[in-house]
Amino acid sequence: MSLRMVTKRLQVNCQARRTDQQPPLNSPELPIFRHITKMMKIVVVSLFAVLGSWIANVSSPIGVTSSVQG
Repeated sequence: MSLRMVTKRLQVNCQARRTDQQPPLNSPELPIFRHITKMMKIVVVSLFAVLGSWIANVSSPIGVTSSVQG
């Protein structure tokens, strides 16, 4: 699931607030949301790194040859 989809789901699940009822900056919701977002970014970047490595190995395999002389 993309980071954008996760963000949208979290926003949809959050309780709607009027613009004059913004949460205070020390609200526990903000640090939790920021932590979840940060962790999702790390996961996405890691997955792309693994995928890139896998694609590089598949597209340019290193041939193993034997040079044993008998």
